[in-house]
Amino acid sequence: MRSRTRSHQGETRATTMGSLSMKCLLFTSAVAVVLALFPVAAVGAGLKVGFYSKSCPSAENLVQQAVAAAFKNNTGVAAGLIRLHFHDCFVKVCS
Repeated sequence: MRSRTRSHQGETRATTMGSLSMKCLLFTSAVAVVLALFPVAAVGAGLKVGFYSKSCPSAENLVQQAVAAAFKNNTGVAAGLIRLHFHDCFVKVCS
């Protein structure tokens, strides 16, 4: 009797895990499809010097000072910033 109960519980647990995995897969697929249907507004938008010259004239200077200070404390910051530029996160987040 015990072996049947254990087997039944194991099958139930496996079925639950299987259905959970299927739900996660379907959800992820649905999100991917929705994201693929909406074009990113920043496609073609490039970074340029002086972009904030009218709205915030000191922005570039402030960013330069902040990056220099962060780099002085931790040289690994440079690699992270290069990664951000490579993946174009600044444009996507700010637009």
